[in-house]
Amino acid sequence: MELSTTLFDSPNEGDITSLKIGSMDASALKRCIPIFNKATIHRLNHSREGKLFQYGPVSGFPDYLTELKKFLEKEYDSEVQMENLLCTGGATSGLTLAVNLLLPKSRGMIFVDNPTYFLAHGILVRELGHTLMCVPMDKNGVDVDSFAKIVKEEYSKYKKLDDGSHFWAMYYTISVHHNPTSVVFNSEKCNKIVNLAREFSFIVLCDDVYNLLTYNKAPPPKRLFAYDSPHDENYKGGHVISNGSFSKILCPGVRVGWMEMPPKLKYIFENSYILSSSGSINNYVSGVVASILKLDLLKEHLELLKSSYANRMDLAVNCLKVGLPKDFTFHRPIGGCYIWVEGYENFDSTKFEEHLINKKNIAILPGNTCSPLHFISQDKCKFKGYQSNAFRISISYNEAPILENALKILCDELNSNTFE
Repeated sequence: MELSTTLFDSPNEGDITSLKIGSMDASALKRCIPIFNKATIHRLNHSREGKLFQYGPVSGFPDYLTELKKFLEKEYDSEVQMENLLCTGGATSGLTLAVNLLLPKSRGMIFVDNPTYFLAHGILVRELGHTLMCVPMDKNGVDVDSFAKIVKEEYSKYKKLDDGSHFWAMYYTISVHHNPTSVVFNSEKCNKIVNLAREFSFIVLCDDVYNLLTYNKAPPPKRLFAYDSPHDENYKGGHVISNGSFSKILCPGVRVGWMEMPPKLKYIFENSYILSSSGSINNYVSGVVASILKLDLLKEHLELLKSSYANRMDLAVNCLKVGLPKDFTFHRPIGGCYIWVEGYENFDSTKFEEHLINKKNIAILPGNTCSPLHFISQDKCKFKGYQSNAFRISISYNEAPILENALKILCDELNSNTFE
């Protein structure tokens, strides 16, 4: 039996062109070989005492945190405090750690966008045992007015925690280049989210994994964490965590990321049994990443990613503008990896994907997989919205000619109605 060499190897897929995978293409991964070669030699030459191979300090390898601070400040064009940074094993690691340490055990309330990252609800419900409450989105992000009503209703049922938990609820979101919709929350929405979190004492965990894949030369949109300013009169110690990762901007196999959080929350993580047992997460590799940043080896790689994604996004947008039926809509993303396509009301994207796979060897991500409704009871959602008439396309995994060919076939099949 041949073992898989990547997460995406499957004997069932064969020659399928996948438009659902949100990772980088083979050429981008190959660029990482000389980067890691140089960085590894540099790091080993600066680790003669062998401390890099010991259990690391709970917050992270100091050189990593130092270089990460410099890197983020430059890329965000915004102040980043060292005291707010904690090393993680990537965004999934950060989410799992935060939920485990901050919410009531297996009985926390987690508000999630509908739609949202398609694996998040499985992690939060099936594996961590929490209750989901979905909130609607509009064309510009989360519907904050509806969110406020839902939070107020749930908060009225809230009973004082008696198990040492720090928050009764969490809001999980992706405010910049949202997955799957690619929208960017505007400043009005972000300010309202922060004020809601302060008023009703819940924590916000925002995946900031696509921010640096903003296509234009300007700094990326302001991250949600930066709206929760300690200079505000009603700050209350901080209610937002920025959950970052190198998976989308360096390579996913590195399994290194960070969380940016207020000191009062970082104290909880630093004093947890989990980090007291493991020490710094991925200590050795974070040291190598520190050398990548110090030697400025990521700059060219990241610029090539952004330019190739921007070109593919232009190509994809043009293909869809020309080829989609008139009753299908989408908006043009300014960064990230995805296009969210919405069809007519009774369009069934799951049925369409089955047709594409069976007849054309093309895979897309059906919208209903991005809806938390499949993991929660109907009374936990105050509106309809299984997202069954929508689907997500990724532009990051396939080179431009393959992507263009697959999108032309997709549009032809939608126009032919042969899948109905």
